[in-house]
Amino acid sequence: MSLLFTSFFCLNHLNEHVEIKKQNKRQLDNLRNESNTAINGLKLIVEEKLLIIGREQYLIEQAKQILDVPTSSIDELQNLLDRINQAIPFSRSDVVEEFGISKNDRYSMQIDDDAMDATSFDTTTKSLKVKTISSMNS
Repeated sequence: MSLLFTSFFCLNHLNEHVEIKKQNKRQLDNLRNESNTAINGLKLIVEEKLLIIGREQYLIEQAKQILDVPTSSIDELQNLLDRINQAIPFSRSDVVEEFGISKNDRYSMQIDDDAMDATSFDTTTKSLKVKTISSMNS
């Protein structure tokens, strides 16, 4: 009788192990599926950020080209400045969200738009003066 009891106990014990192994496999499969979903979501976010970075890099290159041309018009420069100013808040908000910058620290990142406008106007004015002087000398 003890042999029968031992056999039953071993079979029962083996069944428990099989059931635990099945549960572990289901849990592992679920974690793999969740991980794949999270990875795919993160991949989409990164691809979107890379597209945005690509557009911003292209904008920077365009800006450099326009600024390197001494005959750029006021409209070209203003359009350029407008496009850059539109791009800055989006880039800044990504940085704020990604690095968890506090509300107080956000204000220290603010660009003084009045100073930028004055600098832009001053640069444009100097550029116009140079063009005017150059055209007078010609």
